[in-house]
Amino acid sequence: MPEPTHDAVPEPGWWLDDPELWVLLAFEGGLNEEGLPIHAHRRSRGFCRSIELAVLLVAEHRQVEDVWLLHEAVYASFDTWGILPHRLLYAAGIERTRRYVATSDHPRQGSVLDELSRITETTDERVEQLLADRRSHYRHLIEEGGRP
Repeated sequence: MPEPTHDAVPEPGWWLDDPELWVLLAFEGGLNEEGLPIHAHRRSRGFCRSIELAVLLVAEHRQVEDVWLLHEAVYASFDTWGILPHRLLYAAGIERTRRYVATSDHPRQGSVLDELSRITETTDERVEQLLADRRSHYRHLIEEGGRP
């Protein structure tokens, strides 16, 4: 098996040449209440469950036009990109969403098409199951008196 390469990782000189990129490297380490290591990205806006609830409410309506709003939510921050399931972009159906975005003149058409092309391991059934699972999760939290 060949050794992995790190060609996609820029050399240190690349970062040093452009001080505006330095903020992308700004991580702060620390410990949580239990003494476990944590880190936070300074440019992060954080993630709270209310954004996931909002995304789920939009996705539940299965309106293909909402793909732009769902995409904006997924890409709102470093954290939302990493936590929100990108499959939710297909809430209105895989083929229907692909056709809609491909024929749109929306300013973000290219970036949304790129994102949709990277979501390869899903089906309409898996998207539906994801929505059902998240709906159940939040219902249980609310019934137990917890806050999302």
